[in-house]
Amino acid sequence: MTQPDGEIDLEIAMKGDLEDYFTDLRTYRMPFGRYKGRLIHTLPHEYLHWFVERSDGFPNGRLGELMDFVYQTKHVGAEAIFAQLPGF
Repeated sequence: MTQPDGEIDLEIAMKGDLEDYFTDLRTYRMPFGRYKGRLIHTLPHEYLHWFVERSDGFPNGRLGELMDFVYQTKHVGAEAIFAQLPGF
């Protein structure tokens, strides 16, 4: 990820992050609430937006990171990237 001149190769770093998100989205399920048991990437945009409107936002930890990633992706209309995942 680091180039010989000490600079970080952002393209490689971003691809690695994206791969990590997709690896986790294949298995992470909502652990509570109305959509308990559903794969995170299948949660409705409206439900994710409800978390955004709440004062405390998404949960802490990896669950919250994944929910935020899915929300941002769906918010800009790019949810087609989830087509490769189960349950889409």
